[in-house]
Amino acid sequence: MTILGDGMELDAISAVVIGGTLLTGGLGYVSGSLVGVLLLKVIQNVINQIGSLDSSHQQVVSGGFLAVVVIAQTWLGRRRQLM
Repeated sequence: MTILGDGMELDAISAVVIGGTLLTGGLGYVSGSLVGVLLLKVIQNVINQIGSLDSSHQQVVSGGFLAVVVIAQTWLGRRRQLM
């Protein structure tokens, strides 16, 4: 039996976080989440166009991009608190 969306939880969370919603809670917009989805799909399409990377590498690249966004959000949040 095929279950649609099984294993897509990380993709959904990644899209929302990349779209600007903080992991610590706070304000987020649907438009930002849509931008996050588009960015993730563009990254996946570029990887597919390269053709030399398999699906596991797509997840690694998406996870790395997510890590960069979370680090940037943390840095910007601390910078705002200091001001």
